[in-house]
Amino acid sequence: DHIKSVEARGIGEAGLGVVWWDEKKPDGGESYLRVDLALRYGRELRYQYYPTRENLPDVSLGGPRVGATFRHGVSKDIAILEEVSALPSLLEGSRLLLTNQTQLSVRLTSTLAVATTFLLQYDSLPAPGKLPLDTSLSVSATVTF
Repeated sequence: DHIKSVEARGIGEAGLGVVWWDEKKPDGGESYLRVDLALRYGRELRYQYYPTRENLPDVSLGGPRVGATFRHGVSKDIAILEEVSALPSLLEGSRLLLTNQTQLSVRLTSTLAVATTFLLQYDSLPAPGKLPLDTSLSVSATVTF
């Protein structure tokens, strides 16, 4: 994530997840809700690439992470996926990481699907000079063999 001045990020996590429901529909669609609770430790190796190259202090992250994933199959060919997670870091000061991903996936043929994804990431203490909110919109294609 060079734009955010993160050269490398390593994480380790242990936790558990609960599936609240997992429904398969007769038309081939499916819906489920999963909630995760974990303890995470991570280390960000920071380096500023622009406007001037500069080595920045590395940062550790650690604390409880809670996340949820909801998938709703509108039909066997159309699905909506929503993923959210929050990580309040208890190491090296108070820091909060929030992530929200929304995806619409459409199967065009038995082997080709297209997806549009909107990603929102919030970091309460980003690298110096970086903004706390990052968003992206992407379109992808998946081919199944």
